[in-house]
Amino acid sequence: CFSLTGSIPSDLFEGCDNLMSTRGMFHRCYNLGIGESSTSISIPNRLFDSCRDSIQNTSYMFAKCGFAGRIGVGTKPVVGSDGLLANASYENKGLLAECTNLLDTSAMFFGCRNLKGAIPEDIFYTRDNLNTYENLTNISYMFCECYGLGLSYTSPDISGGNNFRVYGETEIDTGTGLAVKYFIPNDWLSRCLNLTNISYLFNTVATVTPDWHPTIANEPSCTRNNSDKFILPD
Repeated sequence: CFSLTGSIPSDLFEGCDNLMSTRGMFHRCYNLGIGESSTSISIPNRLFDSCRDSIQNTSYMFAKCGFAGRIGVGTKPVVGSDGLLANASYENKGLLAECTNLLDTSAMFFGCRNLKGAIPEDIFYTRDNLNTYENLTNISYMFCECYGLGLSYTSPDISGGNNFRVYGETEIDTGTGLAVKYFIPNDWLSRCLNLTNISYLFNTVATVTPDWHPTIANEPSCTRNNSDKFILPD
């Protein structure tokens, strides 16, 4: 699907109530989402609304896609009058929120070099903190080579002090007048208690190097003949 362009529709899996695997579904769709802006939503957070109870494997799903926008963020529920978060309304869920039958999300975004923004804090979230992702063991390579994730929406200004750290995405004044951008939420894996493999999870994420380029997926390195410098894990 090298020539596939456009955006991922949020209702793509509507009615697919028993969907269990999307492994490699858009693997190497290099131009998918390539024309989107850095503030747009490339991957809708409600994509799995119809199959949150059944989905088990999303590995390689978007590996090496051209997305230039962000991963969608849901709206966390607010405690209701009964004081129980588990009973609160939760319609606008995070991408993999409440998908507690997941087994494997490895390399899901591997090589999405243009993907921007932060890792959503609700990507693995449940209203009830006792309802965990007990079967999820492998998230290795999930964000590996997402060069643009966590970076500014333009080429990084190293001399200006744009340093990149974990936990959130808020820019703060460090007392030096320099912005510090946070992009990995501190509790995003708090429901994933049985992980056994997180190898290369953030390898070369937010890579501030001379060869970083905001339109890298348009470069010759992303053609069929020479795009596979790195071999996806089995």
